[in-house]
Amino acid sequence: MVRLFGEDWTRQDLERALPDPGALFGIEHLQVADGPARGQRVMRIEAGAGLRVELLPDRLCDIGAVWCDGVPYFWTGPNGAQTRLTSGTNGTLYGLLQTCGFDHIRAAETVDGTAYLQHGGMMQTPARILSAAARWSGDTCVFRIEAEARQFALGTGTLRLRREVEIPLGAREIRIADALDVIGQPVPVMAMYHVNLGLPLARGTSRLHLNGADLTESALGTDAITTRPSRPASQVTLGTPGGPTFRIDYDGGAFPVLQTLRNMSPGTGLICIEPATHERRRRADLIESGALVPSPPGTTHRFGAVLRFEP
Repeated sequence: MVRLFGEDWTRQDLERALPDPGALFGIEHLQVADGPARGQRVMRIEAGAGLRVELLPDRLCDIGAVWCDGVPYFWTGPNGAQTRLTSGTNGTLYGLLQTCGFDHIRAAETVDGTAYLQHGGMMQTPARILSAAARWSGDTCVFRIEAEARQFALGTGTLRLRREVEIPLGAREIRIADALDVIGQPVPVMAMYHVNLGLPLARGTSRLHLNGADLTESALGTDAITTRPSRPASQVTLGTPGGPTFRIDYDGGAFPVLQTLRNMSPGTGLICIEPATHERRRRADLIESGALVPSPPGTTHRFGAVLRFEP
C-alpha cells in the first residue's frame, strides 16, 4: 500500500479519492529559462510524503535539489545549477549527488601524456532518457527513470552507463542502480558518488556514523578530506541532534573506500559523503601498485545506493 496524508491507500482507493493522482504526484519535464543553467533539462518528481526530487538529465541524470518536508537535502553554491559551459571549478557540486568517473576520479592528472579531467571525463555528459513513468505493482507505485550515456575517445574504448533511478510513491527514499559496460577496448574503471549536503545538515553540531560507529571526530573534526575502508554493507548517516538526518546505504564491495569532505569556511558550509572504488592516491601510484588495471571488453561494473531522508 501507499502511505499518503498519514493514511495507507490501495491503488483503487487512491483513484477513487482523486480525479487524477498524476496531477498531484508524478514526473514533470522542465527546462531552465534563465541564469547559468539556462537550457538545462530538469525532471521534477513529486513523490508524496513531502519528498520532491529533481534529476539532471544533462549531467548523467544526477540528483539535483531534494526537499523533504521543506528541508533541503543538497548543497548549492552562489551560482546554483550550471551547464558544462558555465560550471567552472567545482560548479558541478550543485545538488545532492554528482557521479564521478568512469575513467578517473578526484583531481585532474596527466599520466603518460594523457590528461584526465577533474572528477572524470563522463561527469557532465548529457544522458538519453529511455523511459520515465509511474509503475504500479498491485498497490505499490514506483517512479522509474531509465537513462543511458556513453563516453568515447579514439583509441581508448567506450564506456556505456545504464542508469535506473527509482523513487517510491509515499516513501522518503531514492534508489540508484548503475550498470557500466566496457566496450571495444580495455579501460581502467574508477567511480565515486559525490554526495553533497549543506545547511541544515552541514554545521558544527553534525554527527557522522558508519554502521553505527561514530566518525564525527575523525571525519568532521576539521576542514579536510579523509578516507577509511567501507564495510561490506555500508550504512552512513549524517544528522544533527534533534534535527534532520540523511542516510546512504551502498555495497562496500563495489565502493571499498569511504571518503568524506568537510568545508565549513564562511559562505561554503559543505559536507560530502563519497563512496569510491579507489583510495586517494595519485593515478600513477594506483597503476604501479596494481590497484588500477584495465577492465576487458564485455565487463559490466555495477554500482548503486539507496538514499533516505528523515526531516
